[in-house]
Amino acid sequence: MFGKLCKLEMRYVMRNFLPIWGVVLVLAALNGVAFSLDLDGNTAFGLLLTALVGVLIAMAVLCLVLVVQRFYEGLLKNEGYLMFTLPVKTGSLILSKGLAALVVMVVSGIVGVLAFALVAGRVLDWSVLSESVTYLFQESGATAGNLTLITLATVLLALMVVAFHIQMIYLAQAIGHMASSHRVGMSVLAYLAISVVLSTMGNLLSNVVSVLSEDYLLDLMEGYETLAECIPTIAGAELVNAALYLAGTVLFFFLTRYILDTRLNLE
Repeated sequence: MFGKLCKLEMRYVMRNFLPIWGVVLVLAALNGVAFSLDLDGNTAFGLLLTALVGVLIAMAVLCLVLVVQRFYEGLLKNEGYLMFTLPVKTGSLILSKGLAALVVMVVSGIVGVLAFALVAGRVLDWSVLSESVTYLFQESGATAGNLTLITLATVLLALMVVAFHIQMIYLAQAIGHMASSHRVGMSVLAYLAISVVLSTMGNLLSNVVSVLSEDYLLDLMEGYETLAECIPTIAGAELVNAALYLAGTVLFFFLTRYILDTRLNLE
């Protein structure tokens, strides 16, 4: 049943996002051609560039709307009457929507990078850029293993950050929906309150860590002779951060599930 839920969610989001992804890539390709033809002072080029920027902004906004709307409409409004009668646990309902939102955000990010590459590919001299990057890596002493490690750690951290914020939005909506009125406004206030608490905790933790480890970090950094020697430490720090974001995501997930199981009010 969980697989069917994920399939339905993905079908919905793909139906809405495939067109905008296609438009972004087409506009990026057209802008790249315009750059290669030196049309940067042309009115048509200005319109193409403006359209590309506008569509990219729209794509980002739609990603946020998707996260909010699919959870709110699907579980907290009238559609919730149907969803909660299905023979599936509440956690599966939350998880299916979260996974679909995560996929859309990741793919949208990839589309954004591809759009940049299509435009920049007509402007940048990739051979020179490739030679410069290769030279820097050789000078730093970085190996393929080091580069793989830092890349995987960075990607994992990025995924955990996105998943964390998706679940944070879900929790805020669940908290706001416990109010008898003005539930949307209460959801916004709940999100702001969670953000303030997390920011305060993060600042306190950062201050404590900096005081306790300042001398250690300075000694550690002075011991590095090349950039390559720093990569395992940087990757390790990213993995620790990813683990913290994962823990927060799991905590928010269980809090959201608890609220929907015990305090849900669809009236």
